[in-house]
Amino acid sequence: MNKNTVILLSKVKQSLELRSLTNNSFKTFLITLLSLTLLFSISCSNEGTTGGEVNGGGSISVSEEANNSKDITVVSSSSSVYSAGTVGFSVSGASDYDVSIQSVDSGSNPLTLDASDFSYTKSTKELTLSSSGITKFKSATLTETTAYKYTITFKFADSSDASKETTANVTINLYKAKVITKTEIEDMIKSMKTVRVDDSSYKNVAQFTFSSTTFSANTPNFNASNIGSTEKNIKFSKSSGRIWTGEAIKETSNYKTYFSGLNIYHKEPLVVGANCTFYFRFTLKGGYALSSEVAHITSDGLSIQLKLSSVNSQGWE
Repeated sequence: MNKNTVILLSKVKQSLELRSLTNNSFKTFLITLLSLTLLFSISCSNEGTTGGEVNGGGSISVSEEANNSKDITVVSSSSSVYSAGTVGFSVSGASDYDVSIQSVDSGSNPLTLDASDFSYTKSTKELTLSSSGITKFKSATLTETTAYKYTITFKFADSSDASKETTANVTINLYKAKVITKTEIEDMIKSMKTVRVDDSSYKNVAQFTFSSTTFSANTPNFNASNIGSTEKNIKFSKSSGRIWTGEAIKETSNYKTYFSGLNIYHKEPLVVGANCTFYFRFTLKGGYALSSEVAHITSDGLSIQLKLSSVNSQGWE
């Protein structure tokens, strides 16, 4: 209903109120009906504007996503980024937007970086050092595994309305990595305590020691033979083997130094005859990197094989 109609109805209502009608009930009914019609007209005229204007005006609202990883780890020996940060945003108020790095606050860090020293890719959410940032990093004196904090100001602008823009600050950690090689991984496994694995009846125990084991680039990376029960036709628990091998790894000094997590359920154990291979996926602490020969332990996982006695017909279940 348009504005003129609303005005006309209002005048009719006023006229009826002034006229002297013999039927007061009918008069009351008409006035009430006209009042309701006016209210409905006003309500309809407001539809489509509730919550702000759809086209033009308004503002952009930005918040960080919960699963962001804001560590950038650089290997100085190769002058390369080992792991980039992942910084995603939730943006409302714009159907599409452009994002750029506006400025960088280096604080009191020994390495001063500016906006051009970082690179951000909206589609992948990857935040890393640019070529100029890598060049500056190479010449800086930094301490391995120390978190150097930088506050980056991101600028957001509506792709279709340049007047709608805002900023968001994100604090990231820049690390000079300590590289872990197969030597540190081998030392970790060699320092494991004896792994004891129960059979299904909990009457027999297989025992595995790793003090003399060596790393292999092939699967399994490590292996150990049973020095415990020699009973024949015994079935030992895969679940027990996986759990207690994982616990033995987590109790080592090198694990506690370099890693923050161990997934023992990453992949199902592989049984071939009397041998069972377990897979353990590691999560690095910030500031550490893996050499290429052991890089797989954070993806495919480190493989450890426990070998029972085939002569005594021992096996896994």
